[in-house]
Amino acid sequence: MKPKLLWLLLIPYALFSGMGYGFLAHYLVRDKEPWFTLLLLSGLATTITLITWLGGIPIAFAAWTFVGSGVFYLLLRLLFGKGSAMEMLATAHIMAILALLSWGAFHQLRQKAPPVSTAHEPTSQRA
Repeated sequence: MKPKLLWLLLIPYALFSGMGYGFLAHYLVRDKEPWFTLLLLSGLATTITLITWLGGIPIAFAAWTFVGSGVFYLLLRLLFGKGSAMEMLATAHIMAILALLSWGAFHQLRQKAPPVSTAHEPTSQRA
């Protein structure tokens, strides 16, 4: 499968899986904290792991993406309460997906750019 087609298939998967994680967590624990939040964060980790594995993204970048989007989700829950937890996960989920996709785009641009060579720079003459 071509990488661009794979990325196009991962975007709808990630969006629908985020919604699916929310409904599954609600069905399993009925909004009982902290289990509800832990299930939602584990769903986020599952999506990040899948995109990282299929996209060839470094594990360190994926880990920091999870930490950043997880903290963002927890801050949203802290600021706005527990009422709309699934909608708040969607924001963090999309943020994580965009971060992972932007890494892939950045990496492709970096590979296409010609290397910067310092061998042909003019040297300064000393007086």
